[in-house]
Amino acid sequence: MKTEKIDLDKNIDLLELVWQILNVYSFMSNVLSQSNAFGQEIVPFLNTGKSDESRQNFLIILSALSRWDEISLISPYARATIKIHKTPPKARLLVYSRDTVFYSTAQHLTEILAPLGKTADSFISDSSDFCTKLLKITEADQILSYDVVDLFTSVPIDETLQILRRRISELETPLDTNLTIDSITALSSACITSTYFTWGDDYYEQIHVLPMGSPLSPLLTEIYMTSFEKQALSTSTIKPTCWYRKVDDTFVILRQYQDPATLLQHLNQQHPRVQFTLEKKQMVSFPF
Repeated sequence: MKTEKIDLDKNIDLLELVWQILNVYSFMSNVLSQSNAFGQEIVPFLNTGKSDESRQNFLIILSALSRWDEISLISPYARATIKIHKTPPKARLLVYSRDTVFYSTAQHLTEILAPLGKTADSFISDSSDFCTKLLKITEADQILSYDVVDLFTSVPIDETLQILRRRISELETPLDTNLTIDSITALSSACITSTYFTWGDDYYEQIHVLPMGSPLSPLLTEIYMTSFEKQALSTSTIKPTCWYRKVDDTFVILRQYQDPATLLQHLNQQHPRVQFTLEKKQMVSFPF
């Protein structure tokens, strides 16, 4: 069996990339330290100054509830997805929250609220739906993409809950549930404000934004962005020929005489946390 030697000079970039990917802790430390969406802190209960006896009784109750399948003692924990197509490579933080305290509630609310996530004019269900809509466009001048920067860690919680309450109250066909609007709002708030997770031996908490890893976050993001787009595009002096979105990626067509930078500036003036980038698309592939 013939063994080939590796030319280190020719493969130094590849080796450097592999080394960076293996150094996950360095990636994650940068993500957690550079973003203002995360705050490192001790679990609130451990910092309340309760007596040892009180703390012990609390843990006994939690243990009993866990045995009765009434509550889970599993903490959400962070994982890293390395985006090797970026230069330099970057890490995306994902929080694994399955079987944690609010996971089942978030799943149930997602099923109830699902109709609210499919009402936007920009909504794209899949690639077939996208192609069908493109067939209606006769003139494609400038093909662009206005993408939201770090979408999940940009959506404001309080405003999203207000929009959710308003959208439910405006429905002509009620949601398939016996829960009241107050109950849905309260449960949604509980699910998306429980944002702690572990990385290594430390606890972190997402602040101001939707929790990554919750089943409810993608739907609430869609509900917020539907409202955001409607307001932003209706007040813009530039009216796109089309504006279609899949999560945080958009497919936009402007006429040749329309300035893409002007629309970008308008979008970025709508909310301090929601910021867009602009990219000209090639007729090769699209993100959805």
